[in-house]
Amino acid sequence: MSRIVCFLMFSALVLCAAEVDRKSEKRGPFSNSGYFYTIQIFSAKGPESTKRFVSKLPAGMKENVMVFQSGKYYAVRYGYEHNLTRLKKILYKIKERGYKDSFLVKMKKSRLKEMIKFFEKGSVVEKKKIVKTRITKNIQKNFNKPKNRKKTIFFLNRAHDFYRKGAFGKSLEFYLKAYNSGAKEEKTLANIAFLCGKTSNDKLFEKLLFNSKDKERLLYAYGAGAIESGFLENAKKILIKYRHTTYSGFCDLLLGLISEKEKDLPKALYFYKAAYKKDISNPFFIYSYARALDMAGDLEKALKIYKKCLSSADNRVVEYAQLRIQQIYLYKMNRNRLNSNTRSNDAKR
Repeated sequence: MSRIVCFLMFSALVLCAAEVDRKSEKRGPFSNSGYFYTIQIFSAKGPESTKRFVSKLPAGMKENVMVFQSGKYYAVRYGYEHNLTRLKKILYKIKERGYKDSFLVKMKKSRLKEMIKFFEKGSVVEKKKIVKTRITKNIQKNFNKPKNRKKTIFFLNRAHDFYRKGAFGKSLEFYLKAYNSGAKEEKTLANIAFLCGKTSNDKLFEKLLFNSKDKERLLYAYGAGAIESGFLENAKKILIKYRHTTYSGFCDLLLGLISEKEKDLPKALYFYKAAYKKDISNPFFIYSYARALDMAGDLEKALKIYKKCLSSADNRVVEYAQLRIQQIYLYKMNRNRLNSNTRSNDAKR
């Protein structure tokens, strides 16, 4: 049983990316490729019609719009991504909102310097002014201040070294310095959240969570760090407090693990089931729910859920599920044989 719990905990730590990849950091923030992907939602001749189009965009879209000029034409493009799969999902949503002619564009990062900004008042278009969104601020910082990038990489490497030595407080300190100097990526935030959990720094974590758009990822990272360090009460308090803001089930998975460590099996079953219901295709959720049913003594239902693990792409989940299925079948076979012998002996008497 302890082997299985360790396996689940290992999966939690892998997902929250506690350790930093040195190779990716040496390339520096926003420099893993010379290109990025964006979505073109509009183009027109002349600035006036483009300005009118931008002014009518919903507030949530307007703040992430970039405008580029090519000859007499102006292109309005939305978003900045290295992950093409994620951007395709955004494109689908944009088309649903009525911008049916939108399409994906691959751009060189050097072209970010050519962005132009429409002012709220008047109809003036100024060239080479960076659109002030949260994303492009970080990009511009790295274009204009190459020394700052070296400083950021230094902080990240120090944070990594301290983490390897087990000095989690110092590691957190340097991750925060890296974040404040420009390393605003999701991975850095996840590492900070993880270390907040490991060092029981709940106040800092809640401040970080309040300003984050990806609350679920940070909650999961924090919870994994707190559980690994044995701060179960802290983790439970934070996860329950913000559970209503999540949707994918990972917080429920951690709450189930905490309940199991506290030997509260009915509550563990409740949370594992909640995680499973939120995503019936996640192999960790399926396996955890099956195991909770197994521990509760509901072997028939556990067997049914275990079998769903066999189609998982995760070989570890498949291996554990197959082993337990065999054990349950063997137990049932022996129990039937014992019952049969008991009935036979009773009949002879």
